[in-house]
Amino acid sequence: VWAPGSPGPGPSSVDLRARGCGYTPSVLAASQGSELRLDSEEGNLRTVRLLRMDGAADRAEQTFALAPGGATLRWPLDLPGHYRLAPVEPPAVEAWLWVLGPGAFAVTDAEGRFELALPPGSWELRSWHPSLGERSDVVTVPADGPASFYLDWKLPADGARLPTGEPPLPAPTPPPVEPVDPAIDPPSR
Repeated sequence: VWAPGSPGPGPSSVDLRARGCGYTPSVLAASQGSELRLDSEEGNLRTVRLLRMDGAADRAEQTFALAPGGATLRWPLDLPGHYRLAPVEPPAVEAWLWVLGPGAFAVTDAEGRFELALPPGSWELRSWHPSLGERSDVVTVPADGPASFYLDWKLPADGARLPTGEPPLPAPTPPPVEPVDPAIDPPSR
């Protein structure tokens, strides 16, 4: 969740570690100008690609080889946008990165909660989810206390594609209805 134009942190370093079959953390956010630091706890070589998801041509793809016990790899996060870190070979567990312009931001916890330190006023909040895309809402922070914000993501309609290009999960199939034979089960009156 990002509040563009609000007071926020400047560039810093963000850490991403290959661990098991995935990454820790699996979702990151960073200010434009920050540095991504990649390393691995694994005992084998892992080759990964950093893909820019916005369709921009600049640095659309960078490949990293994470060596076991190797040095931390560093990459400047100069361009804002959504990025996906994907392995070249299976298992295909991914990590997601949102590089943001000026403003306060937070990554939600496992229950979807977050906190932002925003001054009083009305603020645009941009939210992004790797499978559901991006949306924009407005929150008003009162002068006398904190504000609450509830975000209800709407899933795409049947047959629609998610922003990632993947089809949505199918709706659950209702249990079959047994036909009623009026000769065996006469209607009740």
